[in-house]
Amino acid sequence: MASLAPHLNKLERCYSFLKQITRNLTDTEAHEVLASNISRDLRCHDDICLGLMVAILLEPELAEKHYRNLTFISRDGMQCVVNGLTQITAENFPKLSEAALNQLLWFTKELIKNVVLGVENLCWNILRCIPGGDISQRNLQVAEFMLDVFNQYRNWLDSNSFMIATVVYTYLRLIDDHGGIHIQTLNHLRQKEEGTLYAYYNMLLEFLSLKVCGKTCLINQEHSAQPSQAFNSCCK
Repeated sequence: MASLAPHLNKLERCYSFLKQITRNLTDTEAHEVLASNISRDLRCHDDICLGLMVAILLEPELAEKHYRNLTFISRDGMQCVVNGLTQITAENFPKLSEAALNQLLWFTKELIKNVVLGVENLCWNILRCIPGGDISQRNLQVAEFMLDVFNQYRNWLDSNSFMIATVVYTYLRLIDDHGGIHIQTLNHLRQKEEGTLYAYYNMLLEFLSLKVCGKTCLINQEHSAQPSQAFNSCCK
């Protein structure tokens, strides 16, 4: 079993507790035990949810089952899980094993697919962990995976102006690394980046121009007896 960062004692304790209460149980029995324990108090709820979170990161072959259990028993919209993943990403991303990294990315995709509140903070932390100038396989994997997720779930991304700006900034920062002498091997990734940047860069410029227009309109309204004319003039 892959090892998570060893100093994360709380998460290790939560994972051990989860394994202890579900050991040698069938899936149905385990679900009943989890549902029973989750109702005891808030701390027990968070411990079990975090235990399932760690299980998803460490047990790829059982990840889908653990995720189903998590969606069934969570009483806070998986907020403690999102916060836990965000903290792991912010503090321990470079230390994650390849298996744990793959599971973190898969987990993030599932959270986006299910439109879990606050997942944009997790995405922001993942994107900021992609260093410029690094064309290692690990770095390219993260950059391409996240780009594919954003393109797959465009409706989610389109509804979040903060993430649009973050995605545009991140891939404008990275795209030069995927050209030049590396253009042949990384051409597919660069083409994806160019397509995404073209779509969202124009959208971002339009948003910013409307924002400036709105501010100008408000200023003009303060000094104009005919607000409608002021709006028309600033939007021409």
